[in-house]
Amino acid sequence: MPSPNNQHLNFICNHITEKSGIGFDERKRKQLEEIVVTRCNILGLNHITDYYKLLCTPSHESREFSTLMDILTIQESFFFRHKAQFNALLYFCLPPLIDKKKADNRKINIWSAGCANGEEAYSIAMLIRDLVSDNFQMKFFIKGTDISHQALRKAREGIYTERAVRGLEPRYLDRYFTQQGDRYLLSADIRTMVDFEYLNLSEEPFPIDTMPRWDIIFCRNVIIYFTQNHSRKLMKNFYGAMVDGGFLFAGFSETMRYLNDDFVPIQTDDAFIYQKPFPGKALKSGTAARSKTIKRRLLIHEKSPAKKPVLSTGGTRRIITEKIKTHPPETTVQPTEIEKTVPPSLKSTATTPSKSLDERLSVARELADKGETIAAVTILDNIIRQDPLHARAYFMLAMIHNNAGNLDQSSRYLKKVIYLEPDNPLARLHLADIYKEASRKTDATREYTNVISLLENRKNLEEEAFGDGFTGQAILTAARAHLKMMEMNTL
Repeated sequence: MPSPNNQHLNFICNHITEKSGIGFDERKRKQLEEIVVTRCNILGLNHITDYYKLLCTPSHESREFSTLMDILTIQESFFFRHKAQFNALLYFCLPPLIDKKKADNRKINIWSAGCANGEEAYSIAMLIRDLVSDNFQMKFFIKGTDISHQALRKAREGIYTERAVRGLEPRYLDRYFTQQGDRYLLSADIRTMVDFEYLNLSEEPFPIDTMPRWDIIFCRNVIIYFTQNHSRKLMKNFYGAMVDGGFLFAGFSETMRYLNDDFVPIQTDDAFIYQKPFPGKALKSGTAARSKTIKRRLLIHEKSPAKKPVLSTGGTRRIITEKIKTHPPETTVQPTEIEKTVPPSLKSTATTPSKSLDERLSVARELADKGETIAAVTILDNIIRQDPLHARAYFMLAMIHNNAGNLDQSSRYLKKVIYLEPDNPLARLHLADIYKEASRKTDATREYTNVISLLENRKNLEEEAFGDGFTGQAILTAARAHLKMMEMNTL
């Protein structure tokens, strides 16, 4: 069969985009072309128009469309992917929800949207099972949905490869899996905790009325395949489907900045999550929803006290801007000014010459986390005065300015970091993000490519941490995803 012409392929691309939200760049169009030719040969069709008619015929559409989704969507994942987000779920989101729902005697509803083969949904189930124990009467409802019938069948079977269970702690692997040759069968106790169902996230009407109100929604590494319009619509639907105060988990590289201004971003150590504000707390459209950082050193099973999120108000931007006007980054400040800005409990550490620069850097971090940004910047300025080559101080200044919305200043500090540490992938990733937001596509592409070149051949990326604890694998995934998004012209 001859290759389809552009017009025929456009018809099919438009149909798939309309039905699924998936966008097509030139690379994906070429991939689709090869798939269509193969499908025509398998089905015994002589022309591309016959395939298009088959795809659009109601009696056959669902079957062939489902087959296309199985082929086009990537279903490979692994358990506890991006552990920092599961830390946020365990230590930040669940404790207050459990207290509230226990008092109300209601279930906690969690949705894994785009669940693939079930690894994400089952990770949530295992985490909850360990958290509440067998004797705890708190009830949870966990739903997994996907557009691929094939992926859902695999999810219900609960049989996984060694690659899928890589990185699982022995306590999980031993307790919940039975090895069968080179495969691992998930226990029935965990499988019964999750209800799997077919759902096309782009179809309307969105099933708000047929689903519970969700306390937590996971939708990770899904919207990177969608067009921007479909992504915006999906985020609006998620917002409407959640309870007030509910939490949304997006992929590491996925940001609500371009998609929805209603969710409030919150940073818990290494992870960003998004919260639907309670009534009266919603941010006005156009307001910079900069995250309030909530720092805790978390490992996946360490106990840590839960804190209620503090929603950002935009005041940080004003404070930092005033600080910059008063003390440009290239100048130094006098000790008397430090005395005025640093809280009494921290003065000795911040101002005593005998204290190491690393100790003072830790104080600056603590102050920044508490919202004492003027004091933090003051200390960092003085660290740089003593050591002009202190890359970590420059990096912290870059992050403070980034959170405040001063992206030009943030980029200047990031460039200093890269000058001192050319192989710093996290600094390059943040700089690329700034370029991307400024529509400097060439510069953003260059820096994302630099990140990939630095990391793609390194070993143990899941264990290797950079900067504030982001793993090499998470940074690499983010860079690749953003490149793909720019190629698809979805930004």
